[in-house]
Formats: sequence, structure tokens, C-alpha cells
Amino acid sequence: MSEQITIPDSAAPTRIKVSHGHVSEELSTKVSSPESLSSMQRMLNNGALGNFRSANREYIAEFFGTFVFVSFIIGVVQQCKMEIGGYSAAGNTICWGVGFGFMLGLYMCAGISGGHINPAITLTMAVNRGFPWKKVPWYIVAQVLGAFCSALLNYTYFHAQIVKFENGQRDIQSAGLFAAFLPAHMTIGTAFYAEVIDTAFFAASIFAITDKLNAGATHYAPLALGMMITGIGLSFGSLTGYSMNPARDLGPRIFMSIAGWGDIPWVGGEHFFWVPWIGPALGAVIGGFLYEFFACSKPKNMFN
Repeated sequence: MSEQITIPDSAAPTRIKVSHGHVSEELSTKVSSPESLSSMQRMLNNGALGNFRSANREYIAEFFGTFVFVSFIIGVVQQCKMEIGGYSAAGNTICWGVGFGFMLGLYMCAGISGGHINPAITLTMAVNRGFPWKKVPWYIVAQVLGAFCSALLNYTYFHAQIVKFENGQRDIQSAGLFAAFLPAHMTIGTAFYAEVIDTAFFAASIFAITDKLNAGATHYAPLALGMMITGIGLSFGSLTGYSMNPARDLGPRIFMSIAGWGDIPWVGGEHFFWVPWIGPALGAVIGGFLYEFFACSKPKNMFN
């Protein structure tokens, strides 16, 4: 496959010729001149801010996508658990809120960073699909920061309701508004197993939906992925809350430690905090491998 793209300095219509084997097509586009840019665009493109954005575009996108996604997760959990506006944790509202949040988070960043918005997915992309390892730590940092800011946003947004809910006592019940803890009817081992299985389905589904050599959802991938995570919640989410995302869990726990919950985020629920980190990381790698082995026609090299 060869590509020949010529872009002149002027804003005149540009002919772009793209050759794919024996198929050739010409597209017409117009290159924006500096004069056509808004003052906001010029400010963002120039100077130190523009240089920072250019050098860190993928990481900034991961931060923003994770921020949007986790904001919706925490928001719907808090509305349901505190029964705001007639919502209740007994229904399926949380599953739909998480699904729509995932879809919107992907639309915010998928075309720039790939839309991982999850350290477990970044890890399985590196292990199974050749994602550069040098980017992995910075993706994870961006994702955790995005989730931290999501917790901060929801804390300020629902502050009056949170104060009423906790009734002067910050305990594991109010901490559960931000992160998952071990349910009373489960053991740590069962919870870990559930997170591994849930995330394996999650990662394998992401690989399938984004695989253009399979059915591939192309431009509708964020919508399909949002429906997918809703389906996981409806089918398997009741045991542990299907975290499936170490950043979604770690960011809010760090926030709670700063905001007055002390060591509850770390010792609550029989030191449950490590389960939503290790379980999803292992499950995502397993799920990615299973899809590559059973379904992908050209594993790894096709996706480098």
C-alpha cells in the first residue's frame, strides 16, 4: 500500500491522491490558512501551551477521556446509592450510566490516543498488539489523574448530598460512593476471580469490535463498546461492581485519602484495594490473548 499526499502552503483546494494497490482515488480538501483560525485556535497552537499540547497530545487526550468516563461512573453510582432524583441502586441505572459514560469518553479521545482510558487496556495493547512500552507509564499516569479529577468533580457537585448521606461520619459506606469495596457475602478470592473474568470479556470485546479484519464497528465503535460494557454490567456486574479499570479505582481512592477518609480506602473491606488493580490487569491480558489466538487472522503484526 502506498500513499502520496501533497499539501501546498496556500489555502487553495488540494488534490490528495491515495493509492491502494491497483485502486486509486482522488479527494479534494482545503487546508486552513492561519488567517482562518479562530483566536482560541491560534492561542492553543502557538507558544508554550501549543508546544506542550503538541508534545503530549495523546496523554492529554487520555486524561480527558478518562475524566469524562469516570465522572459518569461516579456520578451514576452516587445518584443511585444516595437515591437522588428517584434513582435506586436496585435497578439497572448504573449499568446504563457506565455504558454511556464509556461511549462518551471514547468519543473524546479515541481518534487521538486510541481511547484506552484504562491502564488494563493499555497493558494488554502493549502485550498483545505492539503498543509502545515507553508510552505505557505515561498513559497510566494520565488515566489515574483523570480519574482523580473525576472524583474531585463529583465531590464538589454532590457535596451537600454526600454530607447528608454520611451524617457526620466518614466510613466505608460513604467511601463506597467513590470506589468499590468487598461485599459482605464474598471472599477476596471470589472477588479477584470475578474481576479477572469480567475484564477478560471486556478486553476481548474491545479487540473484536475494533478489529477491521473481523466484523469491526468502524466509526460506530464507541457506541458498540458502550453497549458492550453495559451488557457486561447487566450480566456479570453484581458481584464486585465490575470495576475492570485500575485508574477508575486508584484515582478516587487517592482523592478520598486527601479529602478526609483517612486509611479507609486502603484497609476497608479486608484491604480490597488491590483487587480492582491486579484482577483487571491480569484479566485484560488474558482476554486480549484469547481473542488473538481464537479469532484474529493476523495477530500482533497487523496492529503494530
